[in-house]
Amino acid sequence: LCPFHKEKKSSFYIKNNWGYCYGCGWHGDTIKFLMEKENLGFKEAIGRLT
Repeated sequence: LCPFHKEKKSSFYIKNNWGYCYGCGWHGDTIKFLMEKENLGFKEAIGRLT
């Protein structure tokens, strides 16, 4: 399920550190996902991943 909008049927696809939601159109890599989900800046997101 997409973490960026409410849905009943799964529309979120992840492959090779890249995600796309067919429901809301969100797309991005692991860093963008973490930045938006946790409300972090780029450097903070990188720091959490290392």
